[in-house]
Formats: sequence, structure tokens, C-alpha cells
Amino acid sequence: MIFKDLAPSYGDILRIKLGEIYHFGIFVDDKTVVQFGLPPISTFARKNVKVLSTTLNDFSCGFPVQVAVFSGEELSRINSPEIRVKKALARLGEGGYNILHNNCEHFVMECALNVHYSLQEEGLRTRWQNRPILNVYFSNVLNFDEDYLANLYPQSRQCEIKETKNSALKQQKLSTWNLLKVGINHTYNRDITSYTFSKSPYGKWSTKDFYFSLSHTDDFAVCVISNKQIGVDLGQFSTFKNQWSSKDKLSRFEEKITGENNNLTDLDLFKLWLKKESQFKMGDYQIFSPQKLLLDTGNFTTLKVDDLYITTCSNLDITPILYKVEDGVVSSQKFELVK
Repeated sequence: MIFKDLAPSYGDILRIKLGEIYHFGIFVDDKTVVQFGLPPISTFARKNVKVLSTTLNDFSCGFPVQVAVFSGEELSRINSPEIRVKKALARLGEGGYNILHNNCEHFVMECALNVHYSLQEEGLRTRWQNRPILNVYFSNVLNFDEDYLANLYPQSRQCEIKETKNSALKQQKLSTWNLLKVGINHTYNRDITSYTFSKSPYGKWSTKDFYFSLSHTDDFAVCVISNKQIGVDLGQFSTFKNQWSSKDKLSRFEEKITGENNNLTDLDLFKLWLKKESQFKMGDYQIFSPQKLLLDTGNFTTLKVDDLYITTCSNLDITPILYKVEDGVVSSQKFELVK
């Protein structure tokens, strides 16, 4: 089926283009075009939409009207113009409109070809599935019991965490993996067991179905989920300041991560460290060599919540959405965007 600039005839499928979408109807005559709802332009509300008829002029809203032309296999199964019009008129007053699953294109296809189909729906679905995703989930480090660890998925990750001797580090790893489980369910409405995970020779966990990155401090855990390569790091500025409290310590640390000393402030050095860590986690490097990371790969975004800073490195030019996870409940979290 293609559309051409033709004069409409009895029973024809018509369409007009309104921005990025099309509106469809069945032509009866110049005074009667049957359609599922009025053309969705700004002056018309999209509530209580029903099948109705308007004049051709009202249908077009001043836009060019195109006519569907069928060919090939479609011609063998298309309803006659009389049946198309009969079906359309019989549904006047019908409701149940849904912009994705039951729209004006579905309506005309049912009248013409007896199929519930919309090319626009397929396009919207594809755009939705390919939409940029950059969801960040964070929580306090929690205290999980042995039963939780015994049921951790996958078993290879369970075994790895079991071998962690430091009890605090074990809880930090469990907290990040718990965030991954929660984030998968929140982002994709699926259970973590729906996916297969593997670990690279350098220790990075991944799945072929999406990208994720994990990080933690002594007190906080974070997981970011995306459909592009992603890295994340987080830190508390007060902890950093206490660790590098003197000017000499700060200078030595700056030389360690940059190879030079430009007398960066403690905050600028802290933010630089987070960026380099997130860039490192975005890749799959064997050794963290901060001097070799030039911050020339990916887009960096730093989110601040009180004293906590979360930095992401990704190939997406969008601001992450930040969620706080508390007692198993996911809620949107306000943040300050840090330059």
C-alpha cells in the first residue's frame, strides 16, 4: 500500500500528515469521511475519542490529502469499496481509542483488509525499544543475610561473592548486585534470571542484552543501566577531603592521576577522579592507569545528592534519570547537576 496525491473516490483510505504522525479515514463523499477521532492537532482534545464522520475539509484541516493505492497481494484480499464504507459506518460512535494499540490507522485497516495493524504502531514500538536509556539506581549499603546470598543469581556471581573474605566488602558487592536486580525489573519489567551474565578475564560482569556498571563506597552502592556502553563511579566529598586533607597529600595525589601538578582544588580533583574511574569502568581494562585516561571518550555527567557525587560516562548525550532504592521501593530522586 502506497499513498498518492489523487482525487478521492468512494471507499478510499485517506491520510493527512500532521508533523511526525498521520491521520487516517474512509472517504464516503465530500461531506462524509469516517475516522477514529478527530485529527490530533492542538485544538482537539484526545479524550473520549470515538469513531465519527466529518466533511473532507474538516478531515484535512488544510493539509494535503493522500489516497491509498493497493497492489500485489493486497488487491486479492482487500474489501470492496462498498464493504469498506459499510464497515466504517457501522462503527460510528465506537470508543476504545489507544494511540498505540487501537488508533485511526488500525480502524481503516480493519475496514479495508480485515487486519488490526498500524505501521505507525510498529514505528513507535521500535523507537520506544531503541530509546536512549540511562537509569541510575543508588541505595545505602545494606546488610544481607546468608539466605540472600545463597539464592543470588547467577551462581557464578554468588560463588565470587562467597569467596570475599572482608565482610564489609561482601555487603557492598551484594548491595550493588541487588540494585542491578531491582534496576532490571524497573527498567525492563523482567526478572534478573531472564538474562545470562558472564565475567571478563579482567573481572567485569556483563550481559549481551544491555549494558550496566556497578560501584560502591563504604556507605553507598550504585548501579547504572543503559542500552549503550556505560561506566559509573561514586564518592562522598567529605570522605575524600578527610583522606587528602593536607596540601602536600593533595599535590601528590594530583601528580598520581594526571602526571603533573596544576594545584587543582580538592573538589576539582575529586570530580576528576570520579570521571577517570567512570571512564575506566566503561571499558574493560586490565589495569587502572589514571594518567593514561585522557577523558576523551564518552560523555560525562555528575549528579550530586547532598554529599554524594555520582558520575557516569556513556556514549549518550542525555542526562541520567536518578532513582533511590529504599526498602525495595524505587522512587525518583532530585539531584544537582554538577559541572
